[in-house]
Amino acid sequence: MTAMNSQSSKAFIVIILLLHLISMSVSVSFNSDSLRSLEGLSKGQAHQAIPDLKDFLRGFGYLNYMDKSKFNDDYYDEDLESAVKLFQKFSGLEVIGMLDSSTIELMIYHSDSLLIPGIDSDPDPLHSLEGLSKGQAHQVIPVKHYLRLFGYLKYMDKSRFNDNYYDEDLESAVKLFQKISNLEVTGMLDSSTIKLMTSSRCLLYVGDHIYGI
Repeated sequence: MTAMNSQSSKAFIVIILLLHLISMSVSVSFNSDSLRSLEGLSKGQAHQAIPDLKDFLRGFGYLNYMDKSKFNDDYYDEDLESAVKLFQKFSGLEVIGMLDSSTIELMIYHSDSLLIPGIDSDPDPLHSLEGLSKGQAHQVIPVKHYLRLFGYLKYMDKSRFNDNYYDEDLESAVKLFQKISNLEVTGMLDSSTIKLMTSSRCLLYVGDHIYGI
């Protein structure tokens, strides 16, 4: 009887967690007119649509504030400028920190399609990384940001997200991604792992955490 009660309690907890996950889910998609109204904006300016921009960059892992209330203000601050520059860098755009027309249109494209800049924008995404493993160096920055976005990779030193070295932390993140995705856990970027990383996904928020489904 005790075992049955224990199982029932566990099942109840799982159901509550699932309902919580569903209730917290949001999509990274915004009104295109809202984003287009920001064209030409740069650091030091204010606009009512800036919270939409901040939410977009937060959703794709480019922007985070210790003070979460700053996501809701309409000021183009230094952190926002840095996030825009990072988006431009990994999207192959001119890195200016200003919201030019090319940056705005690509943001709209990504928000509509739920694409990951640097991964999905490549017509043959990540193909050159196949077979890569710990200790090697190559263009792994998009992979780091992908794994960061979906909660698999964290660095205390944030600058490590922007280097191309396949370190131990990246290997552990790849292994976790493979394990949860029911792939062979090798820690290497094999063809199956790359294929899954470049497949369609949606985003699920739980508090400050983002999960890929």
